[in-house]
Amino acid sequence: MKKNDTIAGLNNAVKHQVFLMTRFHNVAFKEKYKEVLDFLHEEEDFGQFLNSKEANLEELAGFTFFDKMTKFYNQWRGECKRFFDLFIEDTSVPKPKLIKPNSRSFDLAKSIYADMEASNKELLAACKLTEARLYALAEDRFS
Repeated sequence: MKKNDTIAGLNNAVKHQVFLMTRFHNVAFKEKYKEVLDFLHEEEDFGQFLNSKEANLEELAGFTFFDKMTKFYNQWRGECKRFFDLFIEDTSVPKPKLIKPNSRSFDLAKSIYADMEASNKELLAACKLTEARLYALAEDRFS
């Protein structure tokens, strides 16, 4: 990927993270739990870009930045799994079924969302630092 494409890809991945957090918020706080099926597995999109050979972020970002992004992304994904497990019987099947939530489910969802928000904040901060590093690199470092 060219330098501008890599930076644009990172920015698109960040925008998608922000969008997903809005979706999680709507489920937890506006009790729109049926929407959870609409974005199941989309939490993997950021990781696909992060680990893409084309983006080559592991080399370009450097160990420290890449490690931070990976750490907070994996932490966030674990929290996503906990969140999905509140509302979906089995996330691995092709047509997952919803679990009818109760007020306790939404209380737990709000708590998990707070954890997700903290992890996502750290992830986005690491992305911002990585973006600055990518801008600082010479074009010839990109494939």
